[in-house]
Amino acid sequence: GQMPAIVMHLGVKLNLMPPQRLQSQALKVVLDCNDVLCEITRDNGNRMWDLEAWKEFVGENGRFTIWLQLFENNAIRNGVSSETGWFLGTETPTIADFSIWATFKTMEKCLPLLSTFLRSN
Repeated sequence: GQMPAIVMHLGVKLNLMPPQRLQSQALKVVLDCNDVLCEITRDNGNRMWDLEAWKEFVGENGRFTIWLQLFENNAIRNGVSSETGWFLGTETPTIADFSIWATFKTMEKCLPLLSTFLRSN
């Protein structure tokens, strides 16, 4: 998909790129967000969800739960708390922060049944 390339282009144009030493990590976050979107839409609608598949996806050891834990663990490692901090530990928000916000805030708004689940991870 084109999303990662567009985000990187806008990051440069809008001065949202992190310092050079963190740019690979920022790209990884953008790509991870893209992967989450691909998984939750089941390859952009290629397949539909059924109840069993959905329960497996969001279950205790499901892919979605693992994704949320990955994002949370990385955020904590970089000094983010529920009150303060940017995902890569930078002074200002970067493409990583906007990618995460766009992915999960949109998901929370469009899939309100996930709101509690998203906020608990």
